[in-house]
Amino acid sequence: MPTPAASTSPEAGSIGRNLATVRKARGLSQQQLAERLHVSRSLVEKVEHGSRTATPALIEAAARVLGCGITELSGQPYRGENHADEQAHATVGQIRRAISHHDLPPDLDTESRPLFQLREDVRRANRLRHHARLTALGAMIPGLIIELTAAAHMTTGDQRAEAFALLVEAYAAANQVAYKLGYEDLSNQLVDRIRWAAGHTGDPLVGNLADWMYAGCLRTLGLYCPALSVLHNAWRTLELPTGRMTPRQLSMYGSLHLQAAMVEARAGHSDNTRAHLTEAADAAGLLRVDTDHFQLAFGPSNTAIYRVATAVELGDGTRAVTEAATIRLPRSVPVERSAHHYLDLSRAWLWHGNREQALRSLLKAERLAPQQTRIHPMARETVRVLLRQDRRRSDSLSGLAKRVHVTF
Repeated sequence: MPTPAASTSPEAGSIGRNLATVRKARGLSQQQLAERLHVSRSLVEKVEHGSRTATPALIEAAARVLGCGITELSGQPYRGENHADEQAHATVGQIRRAISHHDLPPDLDTESRPLFQLREDVRRANRLRHHARLTALGAMIPGLIIELTAAAHMTTGDQRAEAFALLVEAYAAANQVAYKLGYEDLSNQLVDRIRWAAGHTGDPLVGNLADWMYAGCLRTLGLYCPALSVLHNAWRTLELPTGRMTPRQLSMYGSLHLQAAMVEARAGHSDNTRAHLTEAADAAGLLRVDTDHFQLAFGPSNTAIYRVATAVELGDGTRAVTEAATIRLPRSVPVERSAHHYLDLSRAWLWHGNREQALRSLLKAERLAPQQTRIHPMARETVRVLLRQDRRRSDSLSGLAKRVHVTF
């Protein structure tokens, strides 16, 4: 008869449990995996037992070493018990169908609406995207993509270029649904569609946006050198000195450097990370205000958010909370971005040894973007660690655990 699991074993479906399962299936000991990951055996043990959250860099490296998908370790796509979340998952099949024949005009039941109406719907989709309202966004975006695909194939000249530019935005909005719900394959396919559509806009900056997204895709796969090559090629197309750039160019230039900072942080290169953050900060300083060109929300606020995010990626909780102490995010920052900042900050506080502040940050993220927080793997892992470490189980923690469907 199998021996019952010890009370200290992690919850089924957690990153730690998934890591242990795949590791054992590959016939590796914790020590052997640690050596291949260039980390301590103690860290692997803590992650598997649920007493330490895994960084995205560790998950990516483990997936590469173990020869599995990242989502196999992160447990995505996560299917909880919330009706709104299930409705969001139900839209994924519709998104897949909408992008299945991008290079052929779709067969519409009715005539496609004029571009000015489609443009307004794209604006609405971007608002839903910024507010992390995945269910509503997933419901509207497939039909919008189909109409924009038809417009791109059936118009000419400036209208055709605009249709493709709007299609890039629609694909990017769909990508947020796919990425946040954990459909890695669909997210990668959408990035390919973005690169295809961007090439038909005639706007080099839209091409740079496609490079920004492609580099992010490569980053999540742990392909750091290719990601940096894409980014280097992208900002070389911005040939002007920053002092002569337009606001759109500055926003793109700064965003490319923020992406590079995240890539370098994932790779563990702290000096290079700081260099890219400095370049981004210089661009943000020239802008002086937060902007939203290309829905990248670049400016002083987002650059500050990335200072915290990269510190978390580097595993430096103390530096992250120190950086965060100087940040006051204005309401103009997209909710999705602010909420993600507090999710990062919750892990930083946990590593810093302050569980109360970690919980407060999680609760703030939940207030801002409840659906995003419920389904985010790092948020769920942080709740698991807090449950393990806090035997008193405050009402706030117990309530949060119930809402994100984490048991212990």
